[in-house]
Amino acid sequence: MNPDRKRKIKRIIAREGLMILACLLLSLVLLSLQGFIPYEAPTYIYDMNTGGHTYIIESKQFIYPFKDIGKSELVKILRSKYPKEIEKSDNINWIPEDLKISFPKTKYSFKWHIRNLLSNLIIFFLIITYPVYLIIRFIIWALRTLRER
Repeated sequence: MNPDRKRKIKRIIAREGLMILACLLLSLVLLSLQGFIPYEAPTYIYDMNTGGHTYIIESKQFIYPFKDIGKSELVKILRSKYPKEIEKSDNINWIPEDLKISFPKTKYSFKWHIRNLLSNLIIFFLIITYPVYLIIRFIIWALRTLRER
């Protein structure tokens, strides 16, 4: 084999190896940055209608509002937030007859968005960057090869 050709092959292998290492290194850096951002659970916002009034309840815990257990949890939160407006009963499972609960809206914090962005970037650099780089290099190589004739 020609020595120039050997050198060229070694350079190609070295360049590809460095690209793989750069993608992995960038992913590790982003992964370590993600560790510095504390996880913060989203806030679930429920609209509850009872007694002709609408109450807005926020909870860090997702409560499925269409089961009786979930409704009683929400009623407990509603009673603690609005004690005067809501009739009290000794029975914890007491649910007003006219109670209507909307499916919760989710509110995410700024920290959650940053953490999510870093997770997406890690996946991007681990899975997508190198194959896209190879496709672009292949297109450039194919165009140069077709022009040579």
